[in-house]
Amino acid sequence: VVSHERDRVTASIDVIAGVLGSVADAPGMMNPVTFAQRMYDAGAKGSFDALSFHPYHYSLPFSSGPFQANSPVEQVMSLRTMMIAMGDGAKRIWASEYGEPTSAVDEATQDSMITDFLIKWQEMPYTGPIYVHSLRDRLTGSADPEDTFGLFRSDWTPKPAQGAVAALT
Repeated sequence: VVSHERDRVTASIDVIAGVLGSVADAPGMMNPVTFAQRMYDAGAKGSFDALSFHPYHYSLPFSSGPFQANSPVEQVMSLRTMMIAMGDGAKRIWASEYGEPTSAVDEATQDSMITDFLIKWQEMPYTGPIYVHSLRDRLTGSADPEDTFGLFRSDWTPKPAQGAVAALT
């Protein structure tokens, strides 16, 4: 946002911290709750406006995970609890990247998983915007997940999930 006040120009931006992924602690990976706690321990409080989270999970619907350790929804709820404890309860958690690759799941499952995520995320009062990973596949039919996250196939024909995203956003 840019505003012009008399002869002075002021600008404001949102600083989004984290870009935390939904993983369990493992060699080379850190649980997002642990990572956020370390951010706070290092003095991050007051340095950001929202927390970024990538709630990927290719086999568990987002809404099915509240009581499953390390599920994306359990992690986002734990992040929220921590943010409140740290005095950041007014800040939101953004889903800055989410999707389901059709190289890992079929198109009906991609549609179901994305629909479930969109509905549940929007029900949580402390969540912010949702960003879908890719509009269009790089290469439909590829075995590489990075090629098949799109809501459209590489020839621009829509996948079923495109309709759900259009209807729910």
